[in-house]
Amino acid sequence: ISLNGSKIVSGSADGSVHIWDAVTGEELKQMNGHCCITKRATHSNSHTNMVCSDDRTTRIWDAVTGEQLKLIHGHTLFVLSVVFSLDGAKLVSGSGDHTVCMWDAVTGEQLKQMNGHTDYVRSVAISSDGFKVVGIIRGPDGTVCIWHASTGELLKQMDGYTEGINSVAFSLDGCKVVSGSDDQTVHIWDA
Repeated sequence: ISLNGSKIVSGSADGSVHIWDAVTGEELKQMNGHCCITKRATHSNSHTNMVCSDDRTTRIWDAVTGEQLKLIHGHTLFVLSVVFSLDGAKLVSGSGDHTVCMWDAVTGEQLKQMNGHTDYVRSVAISSDGFKVVGIIRGPDGTVCIWHASTGELLKQMDGYTEGINSVAFSLDGCKVVSGSDDQTVHIWDA
């Protein structure tokens, strides 16, 4: 959903991305380009969309024109999660290759690769100040890892789930991380 609530972005199994009017339900734009199933669509502002896919890419689209602004390659397996930094200058992706990567959203250059997971990275988030990145794995050990965004240093690794984790987010002040799991629990961690 766009920040102003006027548009909804959806990804489809046919690899297309759709932008809808949130009030009327009318399709405003369709963008094509992925060759495989699109896993996530994220809206950073009212003009830019980011989509990741089973084809190991992340694409940034102009939501108004439908023009592809950037094609980002770098992961060796499917990309499961993407998020823009609050200022829109960076994006973070999580992949089946067990890595979390930070990218320059304008140039597409990989800025950092963060390792430490033992299974595919299901969800990622970046703190509002841009200093911390969190990634979680879906695998049986359910690990939450927090890295320093600039250095890629692993700051904290937290365990405590009996099943895989599905989602993660930072609190607005960046001091807490919340994660939810298939074991029907939600954990709040000090970041």
